[in-house]
Amino acid sequence: MNLADDQFRLLVESVQDYAIYLLDPSGLVRSWNAGAERLKGYTAEEAIGRSLATFFIPDDRASGKPQQLLAAALKFGRYEDSGWRVRKDGSQFWANAVITALFEDGRAAPAPLSPTALGGIRIVLVDDDEDTRQAIADALASVGASVEQAVSASDAVQRLQLNRPDVLLSDIGMPLEDGYALIRRVRSLAPDLGGDVPAIALTAYARHEDATKAEASGFQLHVSKPVALEDLIDAIRSCLPSRSGTAR
Repeated sequence: MNLADDQFRLLVESVQDYAIYLLDPSGLVRSWNAGAERLKGYTAEEAIGRSLATFFIPDDRASGKPQQLLAAALKFGRYEDSGWRVRKDGSQFWANAVITALFEDGRAAPAPLSPTALGGIRIVLVDDDEDTRQAIADALASVGASVEQAVSASDAVQRLQLNRPDVLLSDIGMPLEDGYALIRRVRSLAPDLGGDVPAIALTAYARHEDATKAEASGFQLHVSKPVALEDLIDAIRSCLPSRSGTAR
């Protein structure tokens, strides 16, 4: 980054009256300025990695509006929208937003992910950290997945037996019972109770031996956090070969 780029970044980050932030092509927040923190209530640490859908009202999330806006901005280069948005504390406010597609070296940015990329896939997501769990759930929901959240290993086992999801996504570093203990419990169940559900470990532990341990414990795959939504989609699809032709 040269001096001019650095000065521009500092200028954007210091703006207090407007929320200015960068999204990746899948709609995940990659930067967050002071104005965004003031208007939406999330710190940069809390916001980065969240899906754009986090800031939309439930009806708009359900209709796929966030992904539609990203697609329109990519197609036209710039897209304006007005509507209700949601702050961290749950309060709503009316926003006038502009999404501008950024292109690098004259090349088109990657296309946004299809809002039906994981359409119809039922997922149980377990993570003890509420913010992390909600961010991942929002991102998956934005591409059509039906996500049920679990706060602990015991909660996940209950939901697994009751609802028989297509995929289990589990954090590893949880208190009381970690992800390894959870997958051992799951694999001890009969197939008709969810014992054979495809499972993916989501963890900040990214060493080769961590992946080997996760797979030896009963997970099909090990994905390190923070994870790009595209990579998570690919991991989920690889566990479900019959879904490999789902639109992206």
